[in-house]
Parts: sequence; C-alpha cells; structure tokens
Amino acid sequence: MTLHCINLPRAVERRQQIEQHWRKQQGFDLKFFPAFDRREIEAGAKLPFHYDAEATINRIKRPLSSAEIACAISHTLLLRQALASGQDDLLVLEDDMVPTSMTTPDSVADAIATCKAEFPRVSVLLMHESAGPVSIVETKAGIQLLRRAPYGYRFVWLSRKAMEILARDLATLYYPADWLWSLRFAPMKNVAMLAKPLAHHPGNQTYIGNSFRAGTRIYLP
Repeated sequence: MTLHCINLPRAVERRQQIEQHWRKQQGFDLKFFPAFDRREIEAGAKLPFHYDAEATINRIKRPLSSAEIACAISHTLLLRQALASGQDDLLVLEDDMVPTSMTTPDSVADAIATCKAEFPRVSVLLMHESAGPVSIVETKAGIQLLRRAPYGYRFVWLSRKAMEILARDLATLYYPADWLWSLRFAPMKNVAMLAKPLAHHPGNQTYIGNSFRAGTRIYLP
C-alpha cells in the first residue's frame, strides 16, 4: 500500500527526512501530496471550500485558525483525489513523523489486517502514538477499540467509508481535522488504535501553531 505524506512544498527539510526514514530505511512506497499553505489564506487567497466562521463557532465554540483551515483543506483534497481514483483505502502520514524500528510495510499491512479481522466495523486505525487521553472499549490482538480518541492525524489508515465521511465533513471547514475521530467515528465504534504505535513525533516544531492547542511548540513561519 502506498504511503501518502502531506507536505508543504516549502518544507523541504521535512520531505527529505521522510524520504530517509520511511522510503530508504524502512522500504515504504511513498508519495507526497502538496499541502495547502496557511500563508495563502493569510494573504487573502480564495479557498477551494467555503469557510463560515460564524457557523464554525456555533458548532465548536471557536473559529478555526488559518493553519487548521489549511490542514482541513489539505486532507480533503487528498481524500477527494483518492476517492476519484477508486482507492478502497488510504494510508496517510504527516511529514514530521518517525517510524519505530518495527515499522515496515509488512508490519503495517499486518496491523490493518488484524484490525479488519478483530473489529470488522472499524474504518479508522490510528497507528501513531497517543497525543492525549483515550477511552478504550475493548482490546484484541493489540488493537484498541476506542470510545474516546486522542487528537492527531499523524499516521492513519482509512477505509473507503471513512474517506467518504471525512471528505464530506472536512470540506465544511467546521472542525479541526483530528476532532472527527471522537465526534464522528467513536460514537459509531468505528475508530481503533494500535496498543504499540508504529510512528512517533520526535520534535517540538509545528506549522499548525499553538492556538487552541495544549502545550507549546516552536511555530514555524
């Protein structure tokens, strides 16, 4: 399965690191997808989807930051491309993730196959480390079915059903991308997480920014 990495074209160093860690060292088939840049939003560029700040505030009690809008747009564009090409599922990676020593194409494929066998209804499998508290319904063969999912859209497998739901919901620009694990999928018992993650976040830098987020990282311009 091809690993799709969302990456800002100007974030050359991150792209080089992903190439090194995931393709050269671990042997993944890797494809980069150009992220929508928050700089374009801040410069007044026309968005591919309509953003209604008042409607967003009515739903989540705050607006989205320009970086959250750019993130949601980036994921939506990738999802729409994958759906249009007829893909049945999708493997998505953010460009600041590092694989563990156990992360190989085979270990990822095995994790997805195990999830499908143990929890056939699950359409989202989070394979990164947890970024916040979780609530687990049940654990089978190293797969945790979640009642409450952590934040983060870092290293994720999506079924076609999940792709369709996310492509629709994210295009409204009502929600940060990673809120939908708990808002949309957890109530239907459709999101799971690996007990032993296959990717972790090594640094303290962010293009998303620190607005509305716990903790502080170095905000990259």
